[in-house]
Amino acid sequence: MVEVSLNCMVVGGGTPFSIDIDAGKKVDHLKKKIKKEKEYKFPADELQLYLVDGLAQDKDEQIVYKGITIDMPNCSLVDFGSSTKKLAALSLISECFEEADVNIRWKIHVLVVIPEGVASTLSPSVEFSRGFIACKIGFYNDIVNADVKDGWLYFNQTIPSSAAKPEALLVRASYQTIASSIQDRGKDGIFKTIITGTPGIGKSLFLIYLLWNLVKAGKKVLFIYHPNLIYYNGLGGVFELREFPSAIEHSFWDESLWCLFDAKGKNERHLSAIPYDNCKVVVSTSPRRDMINDFKKPPTPKIFYMPLWTEHELEQVASTFPQVVDWRDRFNILGGVPRT
Repeated sequence: MVEVSLNCMVVGGGTPFSIDIDAGKKVDHLKKKIKKEKEYKFPADELQLYLVDGLAQDKDEQIVYKGITIDMPNCSLVDFGSSTKKLAALSLISECFEEADVNIRWKIHVLVVIPEGVASTLSPSVEFSRGFIACKIGFYNDIVNADVKDGWLYFNQTIPSSAAKPEALLVRASYQTIASSIQDRGKDGIFKTIITGTPGIGKSLFLIYLLWNLVKAGKKVLFIYHPNLIYYNGLGGVFELREFPSAIEHSFWDESLWCLFDAKGKNERHLSAIPYDNCKVVVSTSPRRDMINDFKKPPTPKIFYMPLWTEHELEQVASTFPQVVDWRDRFNILGGVPRT
């Protein structure tokens, strides 16, 4: 029989590894080879092996699932949903893998699940499904499909909680600059950031823009935007939360999580419920909100001030507010605040 090379990866692990095996051997032989390669101390038959459609490593050594970069160390088998197929121990390797699939160099052929007791010592459990329900809000489910055209970010549905209920938002130059800076900071691990500025300047809409960027990049995001708690698991799953997970759920509150918090309709109690020393937190709030006093303690958060709108920017969004016909006069007298 021909020998094949299978790319394997452990659920909750971060690095793929290759196993060479005769195609005429059975899956239980593959388990023994994996046990030997990884130096596991438990019986090989306790391993569970799965096929997963759409899982691969790219040339930058990032793990990609169906085209989206994922945080594999914080994934569980359930995150891959119906894309998995368990390999029976007595199946032949040749029966489980098509020759064309085996020859795809970057494909992850085998997903390895180790026994539950052992898994808990190697990586935190990510089974925190209590209180998580599938999101039924179309905007959040579809945000990954939004697209930028002619300086506008277009959505398939209206933006929740937006006074004008638009299906598009103007991508201000300041949005791009601030979002880029925040994402660069995120590469260094845990941090705190405050987005502030004059009421009505567009801080909440900026969070929508930042959310779109992070979801497109396959990040784990908790989006706190009145009145909803929306969670993106980084694998394409979108959930509504009834309440914050407990602060001791370290598999949820970790440095891979982006927490975007809009202060509208919230108070200090809501913000203090977030263990912001464990994850990346971006808070959008008015400058004088007392609720951020504790949040501003060391390590001191980076503060970004949203600039006033220019006359050209207001002209671009004027059609969104057809009832406001004297916007230019208001701008000349009161300045660049759309809510004015």
